[in-house]
Amino acid sequence: MDTKFLNKYEPFPRRDFMKQSMWTALLAWASLNSLDLLVSPTKALAVGIESPVVPKELIFNPNWWKALYAWMMAINEIPLLEDGLATSKEKGDLKYLFDKIRVMGETLNWGTKIVPVQKSIHPKVEILPIHSFEEILRRTRVAGIGECWCRTTFKNCDRPTNTCILLSFGDHLPSLLERDEHVAKVSIEEIREVIRRAEDVGLVHELIRCGDEETFYVICNCCPCCCVGLRGLIEFGNRLVVKADFIAEINDNCNGCGECLERCYFSARTIENGRCVVNMEKCMGCGLCATRCPYEGTFLVKRTGSDQRTD
Repeated sequence: MDTKFLNKYEPFPRRDFMKQSMWTALLAWASLNSLDLLVSPTKALAVGIESPVVPKELIFNPNWWKALYAWMMAINEIPLLEDGLATSKEKGDLKYLFDKIRVMGETLNWGTKIVPVQKSIHPKVEILPIHSFEEILRRTRVAGIGECWCRTTFKNCDRPTNTCILLSFGDHLPSLLERDEHVAKVSIEEIREVIRRAEDVGLVHELIRCGDEETFYVICNCCPCCCVGLRGLIEFGNRLVVKADFIAEINDNCNGCGECLERCYFSARTIENGRCVVNMEKCMGCGLCATRCPYEGTFLVKRTGSDQRTD
């Protein structure tokens, strides 16, 4: 397992990231002069408040509120995890941390959504821009690459840790401020390489979402033994991971070699009568099976049905 490449970057300056986010939040608070309105966009819109600081067209723009909500969650994510971990250590029970994460996720609609690389999707399947890493990277200003809190904290595997792709506002999330001096830029080519190497070592690609499935602030590359999302799902039963909009399908090339079984963390694949069989209920659509299959015996296709959440 080659882990050197992904660890070559210097850790992302989280202090600068938080400074930019806090400034955005304080600007909004000052303009509304009410924390109650800040955390209640619907109420603020109903009040019809005039803002001396933030332009009126932003105050009445739902996308602006979504962006602010995501940034507020981004700056509070690590402190909340650290606090939960500290209390878990005091109680001598790690389950406390994952219970706290579950409550936080259910309250704030915070969690992750799995997004597979395009290579794993059948060539004839048309995908939406929000499901394409190329489109996400094109439309989103990449802020930098950061350390994975989960793997640096739990250290349950030797997979790379410098794999969190921190995002700034893209075209689909209008920006309040242009403060690029506070972000550590990396090239799109470097980001593509990070995603490719993460795929090679079997990391699941996820968008950390907040508020809804299309408002996100980080692309994470997750393992099942450390990640608070995946580990919470597999080991503790937390339902904060939203399935991808795709599902695995077997074709006639499959000869039952079993190569894909190691890559499926969700126990969704078995070998029966010399061929692989997919459990449609368990498949999360991560696509790791498809990118490892030496015979191109499996691809992702569009999932049918509206319920994307884990059951």
